[in-house]
Amino acid sequence: MTYSYAPVSSGPMQSRPTVSSVAYAQISRFKDPILAAPYFLQDWFEEREEFDRTIEPIFEPLAEDLRLTKTEALFEKKKELHLKDLADRNVFQNATLGQNVVAAFANPTSYVPIFRALKATTILGGATNFSLTAGAISLAEETPRAFVYETFDPVESGFYVASNTALGFLFGGGVKIAQKSITNVFDTSHRALNLHAQTIREQEIFLKKEKDLPELAKRVRKKYAKQSDIQLRARAMALHGQAIGKQKFVDRILRGNAPKDFDANPKAIETIQREIASLIKIRDDLNTELAARRLDKGLSRVDNPYSLAKSFYDVIDFMPTPMKTILRRTADKNAPRKFKNALNNFHRTALTIAGDGSMLLTGQKFGLTIPASVAIKNNLRRSDLYSFEKNITALWQKNYDMKETMFFPETRQKTSGKGVALDDWIDDLNIRRITGDTNFNTQEAAAVELLERYFAKMKKEGVDSGVLGSTGFLGQRVIAKEVEIDLANDKLALVNAKEMPKSLEGQERLIEQRKYWKERIDGLREELAELSQNLEYLKKAEFRPSGPEEPFFMREFDTEAILIDERGPKLFRQKLLAHVRDNPNGFEYNKKSGLWEPKDFKDKPAAQSNYVDSIIRGILADPDGTAVTSRQSVHYPSRSLTIGNKEILPFINTSVRDIVRKYNVRMGSKIDFANAFNNRTFKEVADEVTDDLVTNGMTVREANELRKNLTILYRRVTATSISDPTSLTNRSVQFLKEFTSLNYLGSAGPTALGDIPKVIMEQGFRPMLKGLINIFDDPNWEKQFYQVKEIYGEALELSLGFVQRQILEDSGSVVGSKSWDSIKQGGFILNGLGPMTVGLKGLSGVLSVHRFVDVSLRVADGSASKFDLEYLARHGIDVLVAKEIAKAPIQRSKGLIIANIEEWSEKGISLETQVKFKAAVNQSINNTILSSSPATRFTYADGSVFLPNNQATRLFPFFKEDPEFPGYVRLESGVMTLPFQFYNWSMSAATNILHTAAQGQIKNRYGGFAAMLAIGYLMAKIRTPEYVWDELTNEQKFLSAIERSGIASVYGDVAMNTVRAVTQAGLNDPTNDPLNLAFYGKDGYTEAATTILGSGVSTIKDFSDGVIDIYDGNYGSALKEFYLMLPYSELFWLKEDSRAMINNVARSIDSD
Repeated sequence: MTYSYAPVSSGPMQSRPTVSSVAYAQISRFKDPILAAPYFLQDWFEEREEFDRTIEPIFEPLAEDLRLTKTEALFEKKKELHLKDLADRNVFQNATLGQNVVAAFANPTSYVPIFRALKATTILGGATNFSLTAGAISLAEETPRAFVYETFDPVESGFYVASNTALGFLFGGGVKIAQKSITNVFDTSHRALNLHAQTIREQEIFLKKEKDLPELAKRVRKKYAKQSDIQLRARAMALHGQAIGKQKFVDRILRGNAPKDFDANPKAIETIQREIASLIKIRDDLNTELAARRLDKGLSRVDNPYSLAKSFYDVIDFMPTPMKTILRRTADKNAPRKFKNALNNFHRTALTIAGDGSMLLTGQKFGLTIPASVAIKNNLRRSDLYSFEKNITALWQKNYDMKETMFFPETRQKTSGKGVALDDWIDDLNIRRITGDTNFNTQEAAAVELLERYFAKMKKEGVDSGVLGSTGFLGQRVIAKEVEIDLANDKLALVNAKEMPKSLEGQERLIEQRKYWKERIDGLREELAELSQNLEYLKKAEFRPSGPEEPFFMREFDTEAILIDERGPKLFRQKLLAHVRDNPNGFEYNKKSGLWEPKDFKDKPAAQSNYVDSIIRGILADPDGTAVTSRQSVHYPSRSLTIGNKEILPFINTSVRDIVRKYNVRMGSKIDFANAFNNRTFKEVADEVTDDLVTNGMTVREANELRKNLTILYRRVTATSISDPTSLTNRSVQFLKEFTSLNYLGSAGPTALGDIPKVIMEQGFRPMLKGLINIFDDPNWEKQFYQVKEIYGEALELSLGFVQRQILEDSGSVVGSKSWDSIKQGGFILNGLGPMTVGLKGLSGVLSVHRFVDVSLRVADGSASKFDLEYLARHGIDVLVAKEIAKAPIQRSKGLIIANIEEWSEKGISLETQVKFKAAVNQSINNTILSSSPATRFTYADGSVFLPNNQATRLFPFFKEDPEFPGYVRLESGVMTLPFQFYNWSMSAATNILHTAAQGQIKNRYGGFAAMLAIGYLMAKIRTPEYVWDELTNEQKFLSAIERSGIASVYGDVAMNTVRAVTQAGLNDPTNDPLNLAFYGKDGYTEAATTILGSGVSTIKDFSDGVIDIYDGNYGSALKEFYLMLPYSELFWLKEDSRAMINNVARSIDSD
């Protein structure tokens, strides 16, 4: 037998052994002597053989023993054992203590001492058992070695046995301590489970006490749900006065002082007393309702229940949002209770408008929940819109016998040429409907009926909520406004009655309060005059969009058609003049008062013409009639126009789908607001909560600051952030942003993979993986996937055409035509963003439904954790609602809970619980697949800058206070939105990732962040040329991965772009830059400016460079500049070929 001895050395090993090699050496130590025993036994009985007994130098220590060996087999076995022993010793010498400990677990004999230690009852007993057992096993290992190895050293062996015995004592004690710790963990877990159940019971009891506040309150609340606090208070006071008056009359009768003309018989007295009892009962009902409302606002158990739960993120968050600014204003511990209640009411108002469940509130730790906000309810409206478009599309397809469905049915034409596009078909039907045509085929008639039902619902919602106005509703508001003025006068009287404080600060505050209430009364009187004026006008005419006989259709004027007409035949003006001649009641602007005042224009042609001029100016300023108006507004006269739609069809937007979509966003949000706040306007609500703050001690300046942020939230929710979206500047900026997005976002689809880690954070890795596998394989999963669209109002980006909202915020400015809309939609499909967004939202929705039901089931059986309860509360579900959800008819399929929400009503699940569940799922989806919401977008991202009024007007007298933002001058321009163009995702990440993680509200924090970093690394590598990537240092690659991952959210974007801009401007040496970024961009002040000001400005620069190239005669370079600006030219799957093609063309042109 031949051996190769080279690899074996008695010297130190050249590298650290692996754990597996250490384990193998440990096992060999006792295994090899036992397996060699048959060779030794055979040698005893065999005769001495003749063979070559040459001994190599490495075997010199056992040379004598080898020469005496009888058989060749044992001779070779002894050499083999010696070589193995040398190799094992080298392994032991170079292995660490940790490797030896870990490797011991591969040795079966190691477990015997562990089991012996576990059987002991004390730590000392466990240590002793482990020690003695380990010593005995070591002695058993060494015994056969003494007979087999000629080089056996008794001293070394004794040390080995002794050390194992001593170390065994330590390890034995550790095993016993670990056993007790694990037992304690299970005991603690069991105690925690009981504590969770107790917490659930406590929250349930609290909620029941809240909801059981006189049972009468529930009945009353429904009865008076649409009346404001002021209306209830005024009526209660009136009823109280009537009851007192009648009681005085009865007392007078009983004293014998009845009027001569009154028959004071017992029956008459009994009738009056019954009337008094009835008045008192209604008064008490009203006061009970007011008390219940105060409890709703009121705020229990913690001083600031609606404030943000504290976290370290509050210290480092230097780019706040309006919502955070409001919720971080808390009352001091010793502040008066009335002030705390006023501030809590303000917080609750903000959350009711724009809350999205993205951040944990202090009260939610105790089970407090917030009803679905106006913003979330408006999201849910999209499911109705989807159903409407789905049904109308099906009728269109059936009308033209289309067999297959298309991704974009609106662009579909029947191959025979007889069919028309979907939009054209619906719009034509609507025009025929408005003009009184009834000659429809079966599918057309069904479509018209669908339109009638949908528009009837729109009108009813608008009228019932008061958004569209009616004489009855305005009459109620006039009465309420009169009561509000009386209350304001009382408050002014109170502050006027106060003595002037001695301190300067006190004097300033009292003067400020007197001024505040005087201005409030003046404003209320102006509002009362306007309401009264509108009421009188409406009594003379039907509501403007439809005459008495005309089918309802929301009116939006076509400003482009009107402007073209004004430059030409002026048909629109002629229509309006004819209408004003027949309906001469209108408004005229009074230059002295600065107000529009009622005017009769009968037989006054010049005045009629001026009135029509003012109507047209108002229409051009507010084409859809959604802007906030007052008697000072330029668009006030256009609101009084009562001409029918069919008279001016060429000058209004007749696109049904466009009007319906805008209605859902703008008008729908205002209706949802009115329903949430007892049919009051935003101004009335804002006035009330601001008055409450000022009355209870907050300075006017601070109250105005909070109100400013509240107004920003409202304008965002109602899609009116830009006051004049139709202006040339704002339309140009919107077009620039849309055009730029189609070019710069060619790789947006792959970058959407960055949302997968957020799914992991919220739902866990295993559920996400299971979802990806089963969502298109299991019919139950697939059903729930499509219900995300139909029920929860999400994953509709492709269906409803607003994919770009994930990255590009819509300012409300409408630019281009239907063709341009198709180009935009097509771009976000071709770059992959649309399909990725829909797919990930669908997946998130499926998993969210599962999680909410799963946690609700744990609430029902008492096993829900504190984290579970906070998760539910954050999304508007309290323990009572959760227990009702747990009773719902669910089913399970491949580990997923299917909600079957369409069956809940039949099984007795309340409509209120269903709405809360839908809202929770909608919030969860939007907090997972990120795009900025009204609550997460930064204050100045809307293109407005706010200057304190007293300072701004002192410096610039021509500035005026913005009536919507008391105390502030507002400067607005769409240009100021350009730097924030592509920050939607990162702005949302600042709240939904960093802030929620700091608050401990992420389920799988570490796995999610690791996944973000991994995908960020992948994205950085994909988007970097390979030859460049290979030259980057590991630190640069890591920093690129962080930047692409979004872990640092908007703060990382701002910081790195600032460093780039400073470097491009020559103010920073990149070779000494501590960040050492992978890419700094081109040098130059212009490049630095575009880095800060955004991609839109960069597009302008690229266009300018192209023009300069033409001027310089570099036509090829110019062509390349213009080509690379075009939509679709930078699509990720076309980019390389596209650039190679234009480079070749450019070189060819320049070479010629």
